[in-house]
Amino acid sequence: MVDAEPMWNVFGLKVGRKTEIIALVAFVLSVSGVLWQVYTYTRGAVVRLFPTEQIVITATDALGRSYAGQDSLLSLIATMAYVNDGETGQNAIVRREYISMSLGQRNIEHRWYEFGSSDIESGTLKFKRDSEARPFPAVAASATSHETLFAPWAIDCTLVAAL
Repeated sequence: MVDAEPMWNVFGLKVGRKTEIIALVAFVLSVSGVLWQVYTYTRGAVVRLFPTEQIVITATDALGRSYAGQDSLLSLIATMAYVNDGETGQNAIVRREYISMSLGQRNIEHRWYEFGSSDIESGTLKFKRDSEARPFPAVAASATSHETLFAPWAIDCTLVAAL
């Protein structure tokens, strides 16, 4: 008399022989691979900004960026570093950079103006312009950084003041 091979019930499937176990493992691996691909595709690009370690605070006239009749305004220089944790092919575009802060009831916003590098030459702060600030790619599975000069941006508060 031949004993019947023991069967296991796995998610409603009866599994008995070694070959069936191997087939079940292959099936589970293929389904999990497809689910992982769907997850990474739908997740898309994951762009993160690292906190800047230093922000240089100066005046526009100290950088030689004031115009005749214009007040000397606050300028900020910061190193902006990004990483895109998305899977290969999930690139992104960084469309703008800005710094916003509140001083009491006053909201202040500075938007990107130029990319370049800052340095101290003969005791004077200099900002060497590389290019105009513009959108740039954040390629998947990579990092990028640059130094940005931020210029003041007028915030229209007329609607808020009317309320």
